[in-house]
Amino acid sequence: MKEIFSGKDNEVVVEAVHDYLAELAKKVRAIDFPIHEYTIFTRLGKEPEEYPNGKTMPHVQVALRKKARGESVKVGDVIPFIVTGDGQGISSNPAERAYTPQDVAKNPDLKPGRSTPSGKLV
Repeated sequence: MKEIFSGKDNEVVVEAVHDYLAELAKKVRAIDFPIHEYTIFTRLGKEPEEYPNGKTMPHVQVALRKKARGESVKVGDVIPFIVTGDGQGISSNPAERAYTPQDVAKNPDLKPGRSTPSGKLV
């Protein structure tokens, strides 16, 4: 953002940055970006079954689902995933709401975001 190096007073720059971030947050919550913009990439450091806290790790859960579908998943693979708001607000665990970008693109019920108990995306 060019405001940072504009030479303007700090208060003016901070306000401009705050406004920019507020607008960006609004767009993220409204899902105004292409699905690929919500994708997180994480490398597997070990086999998915070997993670002791795998149930709380989104990339591990996605890797396990991929393996269950017969897809090849191995140590060192980069696992792309999107944490969704499942629209039902059942799970607050992001790992349970993580899906491959392809799954999100195919299923109109899956939207990027974090759902509250009411099902509202925040």
